[in-house]
Amino acid sequence: MRKSLSPLQKALIAEKFVKHSDFNVHVALASCFSELTRTTAPDAPYDDEQMKVVFGLIVSSFKNLDDKPCQWHLKRIKILETVAKVKLCRLMLDLECYDLILDMFQYFLKTISEHHPKTVFLSMETIMILCLKEVEVIPRELLPTILNSLKKDNEFSPIARKLGETVLKRCATTLKPYLQQAEKISGTLDDYSEVLASVCRDASDDLTQNDVHDCKSAEEPVEESAHVDTEITKEATPPQEDNAAGDRSPKSVMSNDIAQAGEDDSLVDSTSLKKQDGTDSPVLPEGNEEPDDLDTEKVDSKEQKLER
Repeated sequence: MRKSLSPLQKALIAEKFVKHSDFNVHVALASCFSELTRTTAPDAPYDDEQMKVVFGLIVSSFKNLDDKPCQWHLKRIKILETVAKVKLCRLMLDLECYDLILDMFQYFLKTISEHHPKTVFLSMETIMILCLKEVEVIPRELLPTILNSLKKDNEFSPIARKLGETVLKRCATTLKPYLQQAEKISGTLDDYSEVLASVCRDASDDLTQNDVHDCKSAEEPVEESAHVDTEITKEATPPQEDNAAGDRSPKSVMSNDIAQAGEDDSLVDSTSLKKQDGTDSPVLPEGNEEPDDLDTEKVDSKEQKLER
């Protein structure tokens, strides 16, 4: 199939055709290009630069979709249905054809009419929603184009307002961050459809809930820290028994080294008292050096305890 279409594919992209002055030639080329793209999908039939030219012709064919008496009217509708079915707008986004997408949105809202079959409305809706959901960052001019169709007093038809409302409701989650920027909307919400007011109200509620959630999240670590501090304070508070012991002896509130020195003094005092009584002191013969050695050991022991 591709091999058989190759000669025609090369002939259609010729400059003498794509730059022809007759607008009817552009519509005929757009019809051929849409069918070629449908046949070769998901691969594009041309390179990137050539595809931009192809998309320019396809979008230009939507400019007069409301011209029902025209002989190309049914051909334009067929092109529209093919673009929606094959999802060619995804390739337009990949090539960053944002100006063409903006023109396409404007053509849809200006040309949609009550006499169009339902497939036209559904195809436009599919293309617009897909573009808004697939684009990474919505172009600045794209949202005002939709909002203008929602104004109560404007040049758009009731069916165009319905199309804008449907797209806004289906893409509410995507558009909420952009609707929160006040400069996007000229005038008050009373000047627009109730659908816009409802979406903006939901966006404000979501923003408020996020603020409350952030505040609660910020308070949780503080409460946990206070709980930890309370536990540390409890552990650091000495029991009442220690305090009672401290009341009995003033040496217990001092440092550990000084308290040990006090205990050693009491030990030495009791020993010396026993010596004075003579109950525990052994009777040694004269000339025996052992008592001096015992005294030396006691002094050494006392110095070691003081050092500890």
